[in-house]
Amino acid sequence: MWVYLVGGVGFCIGLLASGLNSIPRRWAVHMPEWVVDSQASSVFAALIAVAALIFAVRFLSSLKHARAG
Repeated sequence: MWVYLVGGVGFCIGLLASGLNSIPRRWAVHMPEWVVDSQASSVFAALIAVAALIFAVRFLSSLKHARAG
């Protein structure tokens, strides 16, 4: 839960900070000075994906144990 929370908050803050700096999000190519903000948001998005994967694996393993019991 904590990894998901940190990833979600970091991702939102990263996108909000990019908007504050007038950085567009939907351009195919970013200017070099915009790349750092995009990469930071991508790291937090990866944390969200990892946390969701951990949740799914733990949930599926609990189903397997419930069947065996």
